[in-house]
Amino acid sequence: GGALAFHNYTTDLLSIASSGAATFSSSVTAGGILKGVGFNQPISVKTANYTLTDADYTVMFNTTSGNLTATLPAGVEGRIYNIGYSVLANQLTITPNGSETINGDTSFIINSGACYQTVTLQFLSGNWYILSTAYNQSCL
Repeated sequence: GGALAFHNYTTDLLSIASSGAATFSSSVTAGGILKGVGFNQPISVKTANYTLTDADYTVMFNTTSGNLTATLPAGVEGRIYNIGYSVLANQLTITPNGSETINGDTSFIINSGACYQTVTLQFLSGNWYILSTAYNQSCL
């Protein structure tokens, strides 16, 4: 007795034994790291225009073939995205959804001569805010 379990319809996600020992199912861990808590987030590289989804976290763009656009989905309070480039040969434009803005502007552009490599955005009240930028090593 004394055990506690959290589960979905068919699988125990977390079991806590009466001794206090916790066991997580593989559906909530990856290599022993909890999924979705900031340690193990999705990352992808795109070579064409792309609209981000709620399954994205970090999206990098290879602009070798030409200028590309990263389109943000309709904002959800608190949602965070990291957007940048793996290869920046041309312009990468980040555009918000509808009337939403990025720091009050209708888009954010990373040019081939830009010193920043990635930008972290978070949504609040109709606006995507730039929380941080990561700089290209060649600019340091």
